[in-house]
Amino acid sequence: MAYKIFFVMALSVMFAAGNVCLAANGVGNGQAQNQAQQEQDDSVEAQESEKISEGVRNEIKNQNQVQNEGEETQIRTTEQQEEQESENVAKDTEEDEGKGGDQVSEQRRSNVATAVQEMLKVADRNDGIGEQVRVIAQEQNQKHEKIEESLKKVQGRSRLVKFLIGSDLGEIQNAEQTMAQVEDQVQQLRQLKDGLKLKTDQQTIDEQLQLLEQTQSQIKNLLEESKGGFSLLGWALKLFRR
Repeated sequence: MAYKIFFVMALSVMFAAGNVCLAANGVGNGQAQNQAQQEQDDSVEAQESEKISEGVRNEIKNQNQVQNEGEETQIRTTEQQEEQESENVAKDTEEDEGKGGDQVSEQRRSNVATAVQEMLKVADRNDGIGEQVRVIAQEQNQKHEKIEESLKKVQGRSRLVKFLIGSDLGEIQNAEQTMAQVEDQVQQLRQLKDGLKLKTDQQTIDEQLQLLEQTQSQIKNLLEESKGGFSLLGWALKLFRR
């Protein structure tokens, strides 16, 4: 009898222990499932956050790119406008200089023409020596016209061409050679002046020679200025000569 009671109690204890184990397993499995679900939820949330962050970063990147492109476009536009304005200013300056040069050239021509006319009047009043004065006076007009043509070509060269190859040295040399001939003739006129009968004619010739010499001085200065300035060709030639 005691044996049976002990056996029943043992079964009860084993049954209770089994239930406890099952309960513990059930709790453990539930916790494990809950933890796995939580981890899955966290992973999904992290992925969603990463997508949102990536979207925000892309949006910011796109906005910055658009802003940078806009700034670059504005900078290019500003640079193009400034470059165009500089070109217009340079063009206007060259045109103004050209107009000013033409006016000065016309004034020199007028001075020479006036001097020649006055000397021709003196020549008409003086036989013999007057004919020599006439010939030289007429040649003065022709030679000064030749010089002005050379000056026009020299001054007409653009700044870009001057920067690349320099001034028109050929025309400068032509003008200088003609200037030397003009100066020789001026000295001849000074000598002829002393042979004129009337003091008033001598004075007239003297005044006109002064006018011619002033014109010559102005032309010499222009030729000297035209020789100066930097040019790539001149710079390269100097390097080659070294």
